[in-house]
Amino acid sequence: PFDAARLGVPFCAVMGKHFSSKQLNLCKGFDLIVLAMQNDQASERLKDSVTSRASIHKLRVVTVRPPAEYKDFGDMTTADAKQHLNDSIKDYGFQLDD
Repeated sequence: PFDAARLGVPFCAVMGKHFSSKQLNLCKGFDLIVLAMQNDQASERLKDSVTSRASIHKLRVVTVRPPAEYKDFGDMTTADAKQHLNDSIKDYGFQLDD
């Protein structure tokens, strides 16, 4: 949760390995879910769960992983994490605030 808080709005943390119906309901007002993942197998399973649940509601899911030398975005500086995320989502018409 601290990685999401450090990046600011509109980020939120899944806080575990499962994406609940309540969490999905919070996403319904958005066009796109950007899933910032860790570089591990648990994140891969989470991605499958989020993508499956989101598709029922016609929500697009884009996954972004940190560079290979990092386990997760928390291992990066805030500036580097935001830059990496911006580079990854710019083709979808989104950009994070500085």
